[in-house]
Amino acid sequence: ELVINATNVYFTGLAVVAFCDTALGFQISRRSVTLICGILGSTLGAAGLLSHFVDFLCVLSVTFPPIAGILLCEYCCVRQFRKDLDSTRKSGVLPSEAATWVPTTLVVWLAASLLGWFIKVGIPC
Repeated sequence: ELVINATNVYFTGLAVVAFCDTALGFQISRRSVTLICGILGSTLGAAGLLSHFVDFLCVLSVTFPPIAGILLCEYCCVRQFRKDLDSTRKSGVLPSEAATWVPTTLVVWLAASLLGWFIKVGIPC
């Protein structure tokens, strides 16, 4: 069990360092990040965070599936960006310009997540 926990802390440190380097553009010490993640994980574990883990998984189960639905509906039904994608498909690259902010998708995502949370049909959470 000790080896598994040490491996989990090590990989968490690697993931945080890689995320900071790639997404945020700055480098941080792997050793200090691993130490902080270990202390934070131990503290949260001692505080009883695991007793709320199923609730956390329920929240994830209703917030992430609508994202795939939004992508599929945009590509298959709405087709607002389909023309741009079709025009660049032959060259094998993505379009040079794309919308960075589509507020409608956030509204649809929120509505679908709330429907998933409050409608109790299907697999119970």
